[in-house]
Amino acid sequence: MQADQRYAEKQTRAFIKYRETPVVVERPQTVDDGAGGRLPATPLTLPPQKMRRVPVALNKQVITTEDGRTLRFELYFVAMPDADVQEEDLLRTEDGRQYKVMFISSIPEHRLSVGATEVMG
Repeated sequence: MQADQRYAEKQTRAFIKYRETPVVVERPQTVDDGAGGRLPATPLTLPPQKMRRVPVALNKQVITTEDGRTLRFELYFVAMPDADVQEEDLLRTEDGRQYKVMFISSIPEHRLSVGATEVMG
């Protein structure tokens, strides 16, 4: 790893730590329904991960992702590049809020930007 990459990851780690939010990731699971389809199953709960919740200005809530999709989201979670998070995951924070992951960007490569929308209920 180059020195500038190490420095960028160090800065990302410090950015997250300043206003750290422990996040529990729940990953949707499915099971075969026996007729060629899939049914929802109990989600897989991953160990807590450290991220930082970052609000987004109202005029920045619609983006075009790297793969060309247009998505609406409410905020970002910033995570280290090795965080275990995928699109469609549910993120639960200590304050009881839940967020659905809409997209993940690994640009720049020293962090993950996780676009999410709050799920009520």
